[in-house]
Amino acid sequence: MDTVALRAADGRLRKFLATLTPLLGRAERQVHAGAYVRGLLLDGERKSISPLVDRLPGADVQALRQFVNQSPWAWAPLQAALTHTMLDRLLPEAVLILDETSFPKKGAHSVGVARQYCGA
Repeated sequence: MDTVALRAADGRLRKFLATLTPLLGRAERQVHAGAYVRGLLLDGERKSISPLVDRLPGADVQALRQFVNQSPWAWAPLQAALTHTMLDRLLPEAVLILDETSFPKKGAHSVGVARQYCGA
């Protein structure tokens, strides 16, 4: 998704995140969660924090690193709310199938990384 497409979907994304991010607690976490999701949706091969921040105007690399690595929030309530939201939107017309999102390993020199299953 490029920045134009993301801007076009911004209202829907804000509404979607507004139902989930309050489960993260502090207002800062909610803001950083929105930025992180936007960064993941944007085009770009690498989805780690530094390249992601480069694609997000005004994003704070340290704040996003702290959100992803150190922010203490419970994942189970968020996962349950997301599952409930998706089931409400999809059923009875569709079936929700969850599979890991993975990408094939590139190159032979990644330290400590073995080739793994890729369901993509």
